[in-house]
Amino acid sequence: MTRTEQERMSSRNHKTTSSAKGNQRLSNAGQTRAAKQGAVQNAGKNTGKNTGRSQRASSQSGSGAYATKARAASNRATQYSRAAKSEIRSQRRGATILGIIVVFVVAAVISAIVYAFVLNTRRSAASAPSDIALVGQPAPDFSLETTNGRQVSLADFKGRKPVLLYFSEGAGCQACITQMKSIEGAQASFAHAGLSVVPIVMDSREDIIRAMKQFDVGTPFALDDGTVSKAYKTLGTGMHADLPGHGFVLIDRQGVVRWAKNYPSMRVDPQDLLSVAQTALKAHN
Repeated sequence: MTRTEQERMSSRNHKTTSSAKGNQRLSNAGQTRAAKQGAVQNAGKNTGKNTGRSQRASSQSGSGAYATKARAASNRATQYSRAAKSEIRSQRRGATILGIIVVFVVAAVISAIVYAFVLNTRRSAASAPSDIALVGQPAPDFSLETTNGRQVSLADFKGRKPVLLYFSEGAGCQACITQMKSIEGAQASFAHAGLSVVPIVMDSREDIIRAMKQFDVGTPFALDDGTVSKAYKTLGTGMHADLPGHGFVLIDRQGVVRWAKNYPSMRVDPQDLLSVAQTALKAHN
């Protein structure tokens, strides 16, 4: 082999070696790039996983915080509800107590009014001055038929015993009839005092008898056509101008009017009435 050929051969071997080295470097560089890419991918995956864990942790943390807030809100709502119920119960108890107090106050006021009315009626009966129209004057004479068909007159009492004339509206007035019923209930006291009571009305016999039966009154009523009621000045003293009011005229055994009183209340206690009559009679004996 000539020198020239040897040089050519050596040159080709050197190129081949250089080429192989170059290929090796390229191969190593590719592997390095592949390794870097794999590392990047692994880093991305790890980053994604870490991000996911972080997000899940954050989500769980947020859910826990929300749950805590929700529980706190629920607890506050429960407390408010309990407080509201307690306030309602307190208000109901207060309303009940107030209602009881109001009932007691109203009852006390009504009782006081009734008591004052009764006391005033009794005081007025016990200490009422006479209606002075006839007091001290001779009583007008009269003679009237009664519901039992008999006659009653002033002469029946004069010189014997005092008499209390009771003028009223009669059959159309329940209070008037029941007043006579209450006097009958105290008849023993009036008899013991030697005092007779004669009721006088301006009704027909049939009307007053019907009312007497209705209220179980037994005392005979004297039937007046208005003459006696006018003479004793009792007409128009009540609610009707053409009828007597609810009044009494006391005549002593000498035939003199000693006391006379009209009661607009349409009611006087029989014992108080008797007490007034006895006081008036004693004052002139």
